[in-house]
Amino acid sequence: MGGGQIESNEIGAVDENNNELDLIPSTLGINQNLEGPVNPKDLLDISVTTSYSIIPDQISEDLKISLEKGEIWKFNFNLRADYRMETSFILKNDNGYFAIVGIPNQVIMLSPSELPPEDEDEDEDDELDFEMF
Repeated sequence: MGGGQIESNEIGAVDENNNELDLIPSTLGINQNLEGPVNPKDLLDISVTTSYSIIPDQISEDLKISLEKGEIWKFNFNLRADYRMETSFILKNDNGYFAIVGIPNQVIMLSPSELPPEDEDEDEDDELDFEMF
């Protein structure tokens, strides 16, 4: 590259098998299907990238009642065309309506039986000995 400039339309993305990924268009101005109400844990399982305070132009009475009861709804969201669709949750509290946008976490938990065995030869003394300096 030698410090040369790369035009943004020349940048792409590939997956772990080096296959070119398709650009995902923005969802702005395009109706998205709501899923829900969802378990609140679903919202806690994302890494939040953005949060918006929103004012709905129109809202169905059923959705309004559901959100007022504290229920949470989920939909796909992509602010601008890129290579990753984000997940958004819509909710309401005393301060208004909010859209919380993020990426689902991919955490792999180990059960105690899957943990590596402890090294019995480890020194139990974790204190720092200042005399050795």
